[in-house]
Amino acid sequence: MGTREIMAESAEELLQQALQLPEEDRDRIAEALWRSIDEAHPSLHEEWAAEAKARAAEIDDGRVKAIPGEEVRAGLRSQLVR
Repeated sequence: MGTREIMAESAEELLQQALQLPEEDRDRIAEALWRSIDEAHPSLHEEWAAEAKARAAEIDDGRVKAIPGEEVRAGLRSQLVR
């Protein structure tokens, strides 16, 4: 087994362990991982900022309706349980 396969297994094991953590801890880990990607690719920050502004304008103009996060998560959970 090569180094790449060992790393992939380690990453999968780490992911499975992280998924067992409480939501607050998973959120903190996800935020840290996202920041590490954002810092590695500064242009992503600009692209996300532009996207966020465009979406905010759509909400402000009434073109789209915001859906509360908990409602979205509940819908996703129900689809995953099927």
